[in-house]
Amino acid sequence: MKFILILLTFITTNIFATTTTIVAGSTFDYPPLTYTEDGKYLGYDVKIMQDFAKYNNLTLQWVKTSWPTLNDDLLSNKFIVAAGGISDNPNRRKLFSISDPIFITRKAALIRCKDIDKFHTLADIDSPQIKVVENRGGTNLQVAKEHLKLAQIITSPNNQLPFEYLLQGTADVMFTDDIEIKYKHHKNPLLCMAKLNEQFQATNKVILFANNDIGKKLQLQFNSWWRNNKANYIK
Repeated sequence: MKFILILLTFITTNIFATTTTIVAGSTFDYPPLTYTEDGKYLGYDVKIMQDFAKYNNLTLQWVKTSWPTLNDDLLSNKFIVAAGGISDNPNRRKLFSISDPIFITRKAALIRCKDIDKFHTLADIDSPQIKVVENRGGTNLQVAKEHLKLAQIITSPNNQLPFEYLLQGTADVMFTDDIEIKYKHHKNPLLCMAKLNEQFQATNKVILFANNDIGKKLQLQFNSWWRNNKANYIK
């Protein structure tokens, strides 16, 4: 009877196209963990989810979400899994089932390379003349608000525009994960990581699962698979 009820939940909430399909949400704007190129979904987290689904003979279906709506979309069953540069934090642990750590990152400041000698401390950034840009709804914005009192904070609707703001001179600084900064510098040598004296606390990047029977089962399956396979992805 329990199996029948779960199967009915699959159908009535439209979480899965079939009982062998995982519907996963991602913002696809957080390279190298998740992004699009030539109409294809790419990134480390995308590859990890694809391989997990293949191992378990499941079909993976992606749904695009945004940082401001990610939590609500997962809570409202638009998808059962969320992946792509998602930071572990206490609020998400209250709402969802959380995977084992996928990557460990630190927040850092991204600036124009020509400004490398301007920023050595957070106090150098926290000035009324400095404009800091962050995407809405993510942990980057939380970091900026937590550490800055005087700097101007600009928000953008996605995680792609901040880099354009930096290059155009519309903004001076962006806080984001070191893994993304290294990727962006590789793609565009005009952008660099600021050499700040302060170091932010390390953060786990995780995959979120709906906090229901289906999500918890997938979480257990994923963690078991990840512990046996993560060496293939983390060098």
